[in-house]
Amino acid sequence: MSSRSPSRGSGTTPPIFPDDPAARQVLAPRQVLQIWKDEFDGARADGGLFQLTLHPHVIGRRSRALILRELLAYIDSRPGVWFATHEEVARHTGSRLGITPAIESDIIRSGSSA
Repeated sequence: MSSRSPSRGSGTTPPIFPDDPAARQVLAPRQVLQIWKDEFDGARADGGLFQLTLHPHVIGRRSRALILRELLAYIDSRPGVWFATHEEVARHTGSRLGITPAIESDIIRSGSSA
């Protein structure tokens, strides 16, 4: 029996953050870029949302900043892509569902509390 937690991930692509911190893999920038592109392409094919969370310990390297620029150019080159804030996504989704989302900036402006 191993004391290591099973890693999350599927197929042959190693997870970026295995459950066991001692087993964390530092992937080459091009591997990370390909993972991000695959995630974007998959979300787009499903008609879904691609949201990239960038933790400082992951993106805070020169090589990662370079591939982020490449990723944004890749995404921007696809037709029909919309770069939006969380608020814009909430408002868009709410309008399609016939609801008005509780947006923090609206609550602050109105002086109400949630």
